[in-house]
Order: sequence, then C-alpha cells, then structure tokens
Amino acid sequence: AGQPYGIDPRTLETREIDTLGGILQPGLPFSASSSVLDQLMAKTLDSLGVSSTAPDGTHLGGDAFSAHPHVCPYTDRLVTYSYSIRLKRQGLQFGLETMITLYEFDEDFKLVSSSDYALDGYAFMHDFQ
Repeated sequence: AGQPYGIDPRTLETREIDTLGGILQPGLPFSASSSVLDQLMAKTLDSLGVSSTAPDGTHLGGDAFSAHPHVCPYTDRLVTYSYSIRLKRQGLQFGLETMITLYEFDEDFKLVSSSDYALDGYAFMHDFQ
C-alpha cells in the first residue's frame, strides 16, 4: 500500500500523486494527531534524507491506498481501502490507532460509498479478501 500515481496513458510516464479527486490526503500515512508535532517530525525526516514525493518536503497525515483493489462479483463495483496510522492519547498513555476507510467505486470510477473504521494498534495492510 502507498499513494497512487497518475500515469500518462500515451507514454506511460509517471505523473504526480493522484489523490483521486481529493478523496485521499497526500503525505506519509502517519500522524501524531498534532499539526505542530507532524511538522516537527516531517522536518526531522527531511533532515535525515528520508525520500519525499512532495516538492516542498515530507508531509504527514496522508493515506496509504491499497495496491490490490477487487471487483465485487455481485455488484461489479471496485472495492478497495486506504489507511493511516495516528498516535492517540488516553490520559497519560499513548498508543497507535489505524484508521481504515473502505471505498466502493462504480464502473466510471466514481465514488459510490465510503465507510470509516478505527482499529486499536498498528495494522499494516497490503491486501484484503
């Protein structure tokens, strides 16, 4: 899972990150749940030479998108997901939470529905069935 890129249909050259019309947030799929901490961590990653796809440096709070969407055999709709990890605080304790969004697209790749879910802990997702 990662962020999808547009591809030129004529030359097959890679274009920029495709947020699917604003459905996905650009950036690495992690957030400290604080814009100040996210900016500090992004600057730290940039200073360490962590690769960034954004011309203006690393951003946090993005969505990772499934590498393997599936077509529902009953509806012929494309079903897929995105996820992001965020730091959550409960009192004086910190933990991780995985935010998952399930998507359903029609044959014209228009969003039909989406549903959000929160899971405790870190869930690295690559595929689903």
